[in-house]
Amino acid sequence: MHTYVGFRGDPRNPQIIKPSQHGVGCYFKPDKRKWVKPRDCANDEKYPALAFDDWEHILKQQFSDYAAHTNGHHPFLNHLAMRKVRVNTPRELAALRKLDPDKARPFNFCISPVLVENPFRPKQVLITSFNLHPEQWPKLKYVDKDTGKVYSLHDRSTEKVINGVVHDDPNVPVPQLYGGALFAYHHHKEMKYPGGDRAGLLSRWQIHATDEFHYLGKEVERKRETGDNLVDILMEPPLEYKPLKHRSPGSRRTLHPAVIEKLKSRFSIKQLARKAKLDRDVIRRAFRAKLIQLRSWRLLMRVYEDML
Repeated sequence: MHTYVGFRGDPRNPQIIKPSQHGVGCYFKPDKRKWVKPRDCANDEKYPALAFDDWEHILKQQFSDYAAHTNGHHPFLNHLAMRKVRVNTPRELAALRKLDPDKARPFNFCISPVLVENPFRPKQVLITSFNLHPEQWPKLKYVDKDTGKVYSLHDRSTEKVINGVVHDDPNVPVPQLYGGALFAYHHHKEMKYPGGDRAGLLSRWQIHATDEFHYLGKEVERKRETGDNLVDILMEPPLEYKPLKHRSPGSRRTLHPAVIEKLKSRFSIKQLARKAKLDRDVIRRAFRAKLIQLRSWRLLMRVYEDML
């Protein structure tokens, strides 16, 4: 996975040097504390105090007992995960005016809770008037931006968990807590690279272009609507890449050069084939950084990780 934080010392009690807000900076967290310049950081950039809290919590989740830190010093864990959004459409404006006709204005900001996904309900986006007080968020009224229906949120403080399952009213939206959002971020799979479901070195996806290019649907519609606009007519459309018909590149991967070098330094082709229980031709292809089947890639990565 990408490194989004720089820290020093024991990760169970880290000194954060550069707390990137990638992934966690999208949440609305009203915090009156001043922005902080990290100690020993090479640049003079300042960061929100909560960015340090976020990364200390994530590192402790990873490197120590998770249960011991769920109620630690992070001041926002038990507040709702919320986003700040702008009122951009007449439908959103009309929905907000059902809650507060006086405050709803075009292009003003409102807030929207991050909801726990329910497979038995369509995905919802709820909004309410802008509010800077997180302790009030659970009790506010929210309106569905598409249907205009008004909702109250499920009260997370009174929910019952039986055999690991939360028992709640399926008709009441369940908001996600910010602590849950950090947990999900920590366990999120890296989808931009093969091997994102494992720890260790990742390689790039292999893209194979064919000669069967055609415009994407939205580009076709855009060309129909260009009219007399010469710039749009002459604009070069993007190419669409398609997977191979019989052997999709998504089902095959290459070993990272560092992994190849490490394996070569330890094993001969014959020894590695015996240890990984693979054919020698597969090992030869892997050592030449050629595509191999996903199962073979995983077996070789398992051997590599056992060496660390």
